[in-house]
Amino acid sequence: MTSTPRLTAADVARAAGVSRATVSYVLNGSTTQRISEATRQHVRAVAEDLGYLPNAAAVNLRRGGNRLVLFAVGSWPIGPLVADLMATTVTRLEERGYHALIQVRAGVDAERLLATYGQVHPVGVIAPAAVLTPQVVRVLRAGGAAGILGFGERPVPGVHTVTFSQVDIGARIGAHLVERGHRHLVYVATPGPLSAPVADYRTEGLRDVVGPVGGTVRPVWAEQSVTAAEEALRAALRDDPRPTAVVCQSDDLAVVVYAALAELGLRVPTDLAVVGSDDSPIARLLSPQLTSVAIGEVPALRTLGDRLDDVVSGRQVPWEIPSEPVELVARGSTLG
Repeated sequence: MTSTPRLTAADVARAAGVSRATVSYVLNGSTTQRISEATRQHVRAVAEDLGYLPNAAAVNLRRGGNRLVLFAVGSWPIGPLVADLMATTVTRLEERGYHALIQVRAGVDAERLLATYGQVHPVGVIAPAAVLTPQVVRVLRAGGAAGILGFGERPVPGVHTVTFSQVDIGARIGAHLVERGHRHLVYVATPGPLSAPVADYRTEGLRDVVGPVGGTVRPVWAEQSVTAAEEALRAALRDDPRPTAVVCQSDDLAVVVYAALAELGLRVPTDLAVVGSDDSPIARLLSPQLTSVAIGEVPALRTLGDRLDDVVSGRQVPWEIPSEPVELVARGSTLG
């Protein structure tokens, strides 16, 4: 099979009737040369018609660096909340002249992060704090990463980190349920490497609150199906003392739990209170409406792109950037 020759700046120059240097100046955005606006528009139009794109590696070499950012999504379940976070971060980066490469893999670890970094050598890296070990940070910096931004449960020494505590989320939910008279809880999560760390932290936060008042928390794992949730809840409800509230890792999972409880002949919240997480639109469509945690409104998480740009640009950024406390939105699933 015969391959199509790669278009070059010389091809654009011939088609536009200008010099190769003029093409380079126009397409690389140079303002140091006196080139009329009409010529600039003509060169851009010809390049577009031909389907020509400047060689990114060559452009970066001339500029002395690239504008690529590696965004490694860590141990958060990939649902509407995380999808929105990724979209917001990419948009913020693009507004500041970067190109984002998102790494979404089950259980981003140091080896995978460095393997991807070694292929593209981005100017900036946004990654889970747990992955940014001292050795990883040394390799990233030695490879030319001008900005490294971590996000996670705890700050990383020597790395700018947006801290977002899953333990605090569990504690916030626990405090609400204790206030409503609940002591014995079930925490329901879907199995998998993305869910496990979140479940561990949130269960820890729940126990921090209910433990001192004699309460218990039982973690259960269930695939996101009514049958799986029904089986898991039936087993948990045999506990003595019997649980009176179910905490779900997401609003989507809470929908399944509602259906499973109905199959078991149990009512929300008369027989069991239910709490979700993400405060997605579906929380207000359930009956009774679902009590949930409004994680998507946390400003610090929505400005990861801004903070990365600050670090790359050498602006003053605190080493730890704590997120504001999440808001628990109480509705009928716990207030009845």
